[in-house]
Amino acid sequence: MGKLIVVMYVAITLLFLGLAMVMDDRHHPATDGQTSYVDVDINT
Repeated sequence: MGKLIVVMYVAITLLFLGLAMVMDDRHHPATDGQTSYVDVDINT
């Protein structure tokens, strides 16, 4: 029973990590684009 709980916990953690990465990609399509955007923001 304890093993099953650990497996479920790992699966849920990986699922949340995957969702977080997908959401992060949507907000920042490319790291280069994000940095240049931040640079422009600082200059202005």
